[in-house]
Amino acid sequence: GGSWARWRVFESYSLLHAYKGTQAVATCNMDYYDVVIPNYFDPNDFEYNPAEKADYFLFLGRVYSGKGIDIAIQTTQEIGAKLIIAGQNDQNLTFPEHVEFVGYADLELRKRLMSRARASFVPSLYAEPFGGVMIENFLSGTPVISTDWAAFAENNIHGVTGYRCRTFDDFVWAAKNINRIDSAACRRWGEN
Repeated sequence: GGSWARWRVFESYSLLHAYKGTQAVATCNMDYYDVVIPNYFDPNDFEYNPAEKADYFLFLGRVYSGKGIDIAIQTTQEIGAKLIIAGQNDQNLTFPEHVEFVGYADLELRKRLMSRARASFVPSLYAEPFGGVMIENFLSGTPVISTDWAAFAENNIHGVTGYRCRTFDDFVWAAKNINRIDSAACRRWGEN
């Protein structure tokens, strides 16, 4: 709460609501000038080719438990699918055989990995304020399998751009049924 400005810009309604807290429920202290302006992405910075999907799931981000890496690994192991992990592995985690760790992904590798993945796991275990990699995947025509809270609740449209999950069974079902999600719907929503 250390902001000195009277009016604030938030990147998601989830973050605005968290900032206002439960006090805003019981009192009339909302301000019409506080606003949500989502992060900007240039759609031309992403590859969109739904015909070239490969047979792998993707996890792209900081490689640690808070980002839900264990969920991605366990889900893909359960369904017998390949998982590619891209990101900084500062904790030097080791991975089972069905996982390919590619390390840090520069711009070109990110574009290629996101555009060709069957789906991307973004199962953050904290209240994600925006989840930029989610939008990057949508712009690549790739559905997202996420947790069901924070910014995911407003940006990952369940059953349209991917699936929001609360249990391990939800994650397994989502991964098995990801082919129900239309790549073009993900792209359109990302452009939105």
